[in-house]
Amino acid sequence: MPAKSRKPGRSPPPRAKKQSPHVGWQPDVGRLMPAVEALLKERYLPRRHRHSGASLADVVADALATLSEAFTTERDTLPPAYLSRVDLRAAYLAYYLATGVATAMAVMRGAGLLPLLRAAAVAREGPLAVLDLAAGPATGALATALLVDRETPLSFTVQDTVPGVLRDGRHLIGTLRSDSAVTLRTGNLRDGRFVRAELPTQQDVILLLNALNEWSAPPRRRVGSGEEEARTDRGAELIAKLIDEKLAPGGVVVLVEPATRSGSQRLIGVREAFAGREDLTILAPCTGASECPYARASTTDWCHAEHPWQRPALVVACDRRLGHQRDRLKFSQLVLRKAPLVPAEASAGGARPYRVIGGPMRVEGTIRRYLCGPQGRVVWQGDREALPSGHPIHHVQRGALLQLAGEAARARSGRGDELVLTAQRDDGRSPREDPSGHPKGSPVSDAPERNHGSDDVPGRGPSAAAPARRDKSRGHDGPARRGRPR
Repeated sequence: MPAKSRKPGRSPPPRAKKQSPHVGWQPDVGRLMPAVEALLKERYLPRRHRHSGASLADVVADALATLSEAFTTERDTLPPAYLSRVDLRAAYLAYYLATGVATAMAVMRGAGLLPLLRAAAVAREGPLAVLDLAAGPATGALATALLVDRETPLSFTVQDTVPGVLRDGRHLIGTLRSDSAVTLRTGNLRDGRFVRAELPTQQDVILLLNALNEWSAPPRRRVGSGEEEARTDRGAELIAKLIDEKLAPGGVVVLVEPATRSGSQRLIGVREAFAGREDLTILAPCTGASECPYARASTTDWCHAEHPWQRPALVVACDRRLGHQRDRLKFSQLVLRKAPLVPAEASAGGARPYRVIGGPMRVEGTIRRYLCGPQGRVVWQGDREALPSGHPIHHVQRGALLQLAGEAARARSGRGDELVLTAQRDDGRSPREDPSGHPKGSPVSDAPERNHGSDDVPGRGPSAAAPARRDKSRGHDGPARRGRPR
């Protein structure tokens, strides 16, 4: 049973985690936080605290502990519209908003969306149309506003079931992009009539962050051979409707869920539902496999990623009260583009893309990492003594995208007969920087040059394994996560 959250004020300072020397870009929400703190002080700080000298983290500590407890055990202790409670909303704004925004930024940049979004705005000859669903305080919209350059005009439609939190989101968007139009839509995504009538069409970006895990998991039924077969997934049905009816040609859908087995499996189910559609391209996390290696119902592994980030001071203060050390974002992701896949040209040296889906495993003088590539799951393996300490096999984050040469061959390995790719010394060559600051010609990249599918209509919008701690809240890296901090 997951450990309960510590009471505020009694948590010892968490030990600092060792940071990799090969970090690269990190999402930074620093421009957002002054507006968040001002909003909290103006709208949510009780009168008795305004002149007491108490910090914001102190004021929200009790409500934050309530949210953390619910997110890390069972969400049944929270009402469905928990953000309608003023104390819980304040705690959410103080802590979970920043982590959610940073996670969305990491997913969007890692999938290589920035050039697509710029091209979409240019071809549209108007604002980039962004639809943020189950948005809470406009988490996905705020991530887009921070990530996209100010020369790209933006127009937001933001939906949730709680009007008050939507108004907070609109206020925060205005502090970052006062030139952007913001339309609020209050309604339930489970209501098909609301989706059809109230949500706009021809959207360039649709974001749905940590919402599918709140929908009841699709039941499974036994078939003749005794295998399990999933019944209709209402979440996948919603995504299909959004793609077909609301997304512009060339547009992208960004889905983020917690870094848990259940959160990952929800996205894997959506991925498998759309894998055969020729009008869609999977931008992340997949690298070309026809079937997800973890699509089988019996698998004990799941696909998630992690990314370092720059924690703002308010989040650090809240972490101390919760006994957390949230210096890495953890998430499951799926990014789809409404455009046919165009086969990528072979890179120099025959390198292929691989996604890191497991942590380092050191066994009898060897080091091994699980990767996912065009052939499915592959073991990346090398001699611990022969590979230099700076080799990416030692340090690269789970979820990173690599370009590796060589052929994976079937061999006996840790789990029996597996595809094995031998690590080469030059896998760790130093990256060169291009003028934009992105790694160029490097085997490791957080913003890779990707094949994004057909650009016939460029202006209409343009799998990690290894068990993790059960962590269920939206954007929370505590002991377990179930809810959906937006």
